[in-house]
Amino acid sequence: DDTGVAVVRSDGVVLGEAIASQAALHEEFGGVFPTVARDAHKAELGRVIELALERADLSSVADVDAVAVTVGPGLEICLRVGCEQAKALAIEHDKPFVGVHHLE
Repeated sequence: DDTGVAVVRSDGVVLGEAIASQAALHEEFGGVFPTVARDAHKAELGRVIELALERADLSSVADVDAVAVTVGPGLEICLRVGCEQAKALAIEHDKPFVGVHHLE
């Protein structure tokens, strides 16, 4: 399980992206341990958002047109972290909120 954020133009061009790997955290369990993954998402998400914006040469979420987030498939307790953060950002910056099925 990783924490990933991308700033994507409407034509699909990635303007900036960032990822925080959780591989080392889960190695001892032989797979993803849900509460460890959730806590890692909570700890890293803000930093990863800021880094993706920086790499896209944007200063704030206010500079994007919408906020999208993975809503499935996946571990609900982990997806909830991203959904709650995305919803808060969409509300704070008066942006559309878009739920995405990341395999479609």
